Amino acid sequence: DLIKDGENGLLFPVGDVGALGAAIARLLDDGALRRRLGEAARDFARQNFSASAMADRMFEMYKKIIGKR
Repeated sequence: DLIKDGENGLLFPVGDVGALGAAIARLLDDGALRRRLGEAARDFARQNFSASAMADRMFEMYKKIIGKR
């Protein structure tokens, strides 16, 4: 759910060693793709997993729990 194929990573079927190898080869051959995927993955992580983002989600969760009482 976190990785979007071709946007912030490359997906391949579980257990498909050939597809994994093809994805690795694609990354080795395409520097622009590596940079684009890396930047998108870092942006996603900053937006969703930074300390402030996690604190905001926890705060919202607590508000929902308290509001249900």
